[in-house]
Amino acid sequence: MLAAEWAVKSANSMNLRRLIISNSLASKDAFQRGITALRKKLPPEIQDVLDGADETKQFYTPEYEAAVEVFYNRHLSLSRPWPPKEVQAALD
Repeated sequence: MLAAEWAVKSANSMNLRRLIISNSLASKDAFQRGITALRKKLPPEIQDVLDGADETKQFYTPEYEAAVEVFYNRHLSLSRPWPPKEVQAALD
């Protein structure tokens, strides 16, 4: 997304001859709308924890991490057991 933004807005991008973007979001706004829709499908108490962390910027509390785990279990991957070893390696 950063490369696409730079290519569109930077004065230096007129020197850009090619830009290959792979596996990137096409739109931050569309991504945010999708995440918001998925969050609204979570139980209210989980939504409250996620919303509270967004407001306070406290993203490392046990409550927040548990709420994110619920989100991941429901929407990030259907792999069971969760997380699969490849995802755990990335999370670590």
